[in-house]
Amino acid sequence: MLETLMAVTLSLPIIPITRPVYDTAQDASIHIYGGIQSPNRDLNTGFETGAKFEYLFIHPYILRLGLDYSRATITDPFAPSGTKNSWTISSDMLVYIGNDGIISYLGGGLTYGFNGITLDNSSRDSLKTNLDVDEVGLTNNFGYRVFVGLRFEEKIVFEMSFQQSNPDYIYRRQLAPDKFSIQHLDGTFSVARVTLGYLIPL
Repeated sequence: MLETLMAVTLSLPIIPITRPVYDTAQDASIHIYGGIQSPNRDLNTGFETGAKFEYLFIHPYILRLGLDYSRATITDPFAPSGTKNSWTISSDMLVYIGNDGIISYLGGGLTYGFNGITLDNSSRDSLKTNLDVDEVGLTNNFGYRVFVGLRFEEKIVFEMSFQQSNPDYIYRRQLAPDKFSIQHLDGTFSVARVTLGYLIPL
């Protein structure tokens, strides 16, 4: 998927034949979007939705601050079965060039995920019976995101991105009323994202 993302980047009209129009991006706007995430080693296909605040820092650079929610089913056979829920804060920088109708852009940034897991009943019972695990969680963690996109008529936004994060699964065992143990297991959430959004000028 990363190879596909790079190929799309090279095919975008980043350097148009005609001179760029310098007012094709709003000074400030809200970007509302929704989309899907690709399956990977740990997760099934999931969905996400969110919003970003965009600010034209200096042409052609835009700063973005965002918050999104994603949900996907855990499929890793070495992890407990259930559903991952994440709220992700992101800080991005993108560069764009475009004229009248279409703007293309690419960029990247940092993410910080607040992760949670809801276990299936069968998985919870099995962990308790076989491993004496009372609770399973996911750590919050930093990650990164790279993306390319197209904007049509300054309002409709199509974006493809790749996001990497590595939270740990946390196994908690109650050893006594006032004593417990914690075990960390590696998780890998590398997902390709495709979103469709709408820009609201401010």
